[in-house]
Amino acid sequence: MKLSAVPAILLCLTMTVPAMAQSATRSGAALFGSRSSSPDDQPAPPPVEEKKPTAAQQVYIDHLTELGLDPKVDEDGDIHYVDEGIDCFIIIDNEDEQFFRLVAPGIVKLGLFDNIGATDDIEVVCRSVKCAKGMIVDNHVWISVESFFETREDFAKVFDRCRGSLALGVETFLEIYEPVRKEKD
Repeated sequence: MKLSAVPAILLCLTMTVPAMAQSATRSGAALFGSRSSSPDDQPAPPPVEEKKPTAAQQVYIDHLTELGLDPKVDEDGDIHYVDEGIDCFIIIDNEDEQFFRLVAPGIVKLGLFDNIGATDDIEVVCRSVKCAKGMIVDNHVWISVESFFETREDFAKVFDRCRGSLALGVETFLEIYEPVRKEKD
């Protein structure tokens, strides 16, 4: 590589990398909104644009409606509902009709130094709550539960238990998570 090409490469990187990071952050926030432990820094979640449900989605919607929840199909075909103040989604895998994933995205927004502690707390959730998985996505903690069922009609039998595991996973994380506090000089 010629030395004269170095400034052009550096200029390209300084323009591209921040734009890519900003785009990735925007797309995650646009999809799920952002939730954090402090209500003051929580922007309102984006409105969920409702689409006409497919036959498969209707099975989920009917059960959620029976439970008194208000399900909506979003632009990706996922089903959004609010359960005890927590935004939740049912992610449907169109390639595998016997599988579904419940997700509580963005339950906590992590600060600059919170990832290590949050990772340890997520591991506690994964070990102690059946079926619960935790992950960090775009500096937010997500808790999810995944399951299988034989037929779409069996969904109701499985969902209630998965819903309980998701709620317990969120509750467990929020009970043990402590953000890093800056020490005063």
